[in-house]
Amino acid sequence: MAEAQVYHYFQTLGGYTPVYTSFDGGVYEMALTRACIHTFATHVSKLRPVVRGPGASRLDRVLSYRPNPWMDTKKYLYRLATIYMTENTAFIAPVYDDDLMLRINGFYPVLPSQAAVVERGGRQYLRYQFAAGTGVVELDRSGIMTQMQYRDDFFGESNRALHPTMELLNAQNQSIINGVKASGVVRFLAKLSQTLKQETMNSERDRLVRDNLGSDNGGVMLFDAKYADVKAIDSKPYVVDDKQAANIRESVFDYFGMSNGILHNSYTADEWSAYYEGKIEPFAIEAGLVHTNMTFSQAEISRGKEILFTV
Repeated sequence: MAEAQVYHYFQTLGGYTPVYTSFDGGVYEMALTRACIHTFATHVSKLRPVVRGPGASRLDRVLSYRPNPWMDTKKYLYRLATIYMTENTAFIAPVYDDDLMLRINGFYPVLPSQAAVVERGGRQYLRYQFAAGTGVVELDRSGIMTQMQYRDDFFGESNRALHPTMELLNAQNQSIINGVKASGVVRFLAKLSQTLKQETMNSERDRLVRDNLGSDNGGVMLFDAKYADVKAIDSKPYVVDDKQAANIRESVFDYFGMSNGILHNSYTADEWSAYYEGKIEPFAIEAGLVHTNMTFSQAEISRGKEILFTV
């Protein structure tokens, strides 16, 4: 089926299409925010998937080593956690073990530019939009993990709330760069003692710079009677002070639930326990519920089948 046909084949759900659109807010492009996301994803990647219930050994082996043909378990969990933290919505697509798509044999973390919940023949589907095309999967056979979910029934909020802090981070970096550049520039205000043509003034300015502001002038500036005065301009570029920088950093930590000890792997037992219970464990619980519900029917779940992610 052509991409255009796939896109228009499905009807909107109840006259309203809940749409998730990837937000290009640069959250993963700043060093500090990326470090927070990386730290979270690294700890999540250490979780151990466990499949319980009758006949669980096959899927348990798959999840323990290679959830899909392209990733081992650590990479899978790391990528899923990174998407989750960066986008506040992480999608999981099922991997089937045959062409009939009757039995799920793995999972793949999906990073679409857009996703929508649509309907066809009374059944709900999740339609993904990628740069290379469009894909569709049954909603009850797909996984959606969210955080900061408020307005939408299916997807999490964007990171627009972090925009002011991101702008401050960028301004802080720019101020440091500009401060370093400005500190290496010597500026002078030179007053000529006579009236000259504009071309002559330009030529004299270039000569003064060339003869006196090079690296081989010995630190001494000389000028003749053509100049009534030459005065150095004291340039003081604005640089974010330590207190302001600490406030910006603390704002990022508050948003991602991070601390210096966790970020630098110098945490105490109490700090790790708090971070695990506040960030890692909620993710593990939701991941277990999502993977269980997309893999097993309610009847299978009632017989004890489930997928857990533990330490």
